Amino acid sequence: MTCFNSNKAYKAKENTCLDPVRISTLLSELNVSAAEKYNLKYAWINMGGWQSWNPCEELEPNTKQPSLKCHLLKQWNQYILFPESRHEISKTVVLGQFVSYLRWENFYLVFASVGNIDGVLPPVQFVFDRHNNTVTYELADKGKEWQEGELQAKIEVFTAESYFEAREKKVFVNTGEMEYPFYDTLDHLEERLSERFLRCHRSFLVNKGKISKVYISRNTMILSGGEELPLSRSYKAAIKGFMSGRDNGRGQEAV
Repeated sequence: MTCFNSNKAYKAKENTCLDPVRISTLLSELNVSAAEKYNLKYAWINMGGWQSWNPCEELEPNTKQPSLKCHLLKQWNQYILFPESRHEISKTVVLGQFVSYLRWENFYLVFASVGNIDGVLPPVQFVFDRHNNTVTYELADKGKEWQEGELQAKIEVFTAESYFEAREKKVFVNTGEMEYPFYDTLDHLEERLSERFLRCHRSFLVNKGKISKVYISRNTMILSGGEELPLSRSYKAAIKGFMSGRDNGRGQEAV
């Protein structure tokens, strides 16, 4: 988690925008190899919506984000638009909030604003600039008085490495340390992530590289981080086939 603090005392006359960060820099900090090859120009973007809802499916490259502004019932805009935003959507600028992710084929980079969960910190908008390959964090803090050194935002940036779980009409991505929700379906994710992820249950999609042991008779599997996931009858054959072909079956335990 990265914490951002005010470098001076001031009253925000408009929303505060923190310094842009290059996507390659974030990936390098996460120890992702060949970080420079991941460019926003070629990324599919899922925009987490204001008030934690998701306005649409993934936005493909070279596509302008649809406007959410409601002209007929303007009072709805307070629920669907980020307040006092300083940015406008365009073919090169994509706006997302709460939890948003970037996808290059089967590789995910996830952004989550976690500081405003309890209402202490202002909401954060992610401003993805495809042209400059950067992300800017915009705070909904117009009118707020900040003290020097005061905490302004907490941002989690991570790759989807462990497993996805469907529950409560949402999909939760598990990083091995934390989990974050977004709106999608496991069927949709399975279709896009088949090279790296494998279905083991109707509610779970697991990273193949994280599977440590499989207990067929107990209908469970153990991941390298110690997590235990259920294994349903419908997916046993696929899991057994994968494990038997990996390292000549090393790591598989069938009881």
